Amino acid sequence: MTAPVSLSSGESRTCTELATLQQWIITGEVTRDSMISRSGKTWKQLGDIPELAQFFGVAEEARERTRRESA
Repeated sequence: MTAPVSLSSGESRTCTELATLQQWIITGEVTRDSMISRSGKTWKQLGDIPELAQFFGVAEEARERTRRESA
């Protein structure tokens, strides 16, 4: 898998492994609004990819828990 990823900041990255993309989700480097393309022609929001939903869920839950604990 080699896929360009467009971040909401306008920055672009290349993802070569699903594990890397999953790590970016957990660390917040990409969001549900970030875009990915396998061909460079058709783009899809990461949040629209069902296989990534659990990673976004875990990451968002962890960030919310951290916010509550620090408040």
